[in-house]
Amino acid sequence: MLFAKALKKGFLYIVVGAVIDGLQIGVGLALSGIIFGIGAIPVVGTLASTVTIPIGMILGYVFEVCIGLGGGVLLTALLIHGKMFYPGAVFATYLGEALPLINLAPSWTILAYRCAYKKVKEEERAVQTYKKADGQETQLHEATT
Repeated sequence: MLFAKALKKGFLYIVVGAVIDGLQIGVGLALSGIIFGIGAIPVVGTLASTVTIPIGMILGYVFEVCIGLGGGVLLTALLIHGKMFYPGAVFATYLGEALPLINLAPSWTILAYRCAYKKVKEEERAVQTYKKADGQETQLHEATT
């Protein structure tokens, strides 16, 4: 039940996170693939691949990090605006995005869902606390009358 509520509450944030992750993976792999493709050309490609493959890998990583961190700033701003900002989760995601290979994971999508889930749990806990407090007040009122 909390899963469905979290998906409903954080749908916009999850979509933004998925777009960031998709762009990040797509651009990074496309750059690497284009550079690896040059190596498939006979003779010239073999000579060029010794230079282009490392450059492609570096460019792919740089673009992935730039897209990930730039999009992360946007998602973080949306989470702050939606009052779903949890610094520990956001900091861990930024740290993971800076590391090679780990930044290929859909961490922004996971962050958006995690923040929405925490917000729903927090709201459920507040409602239960209010109901308990309201019940105690009712019991006290009945005992005094």
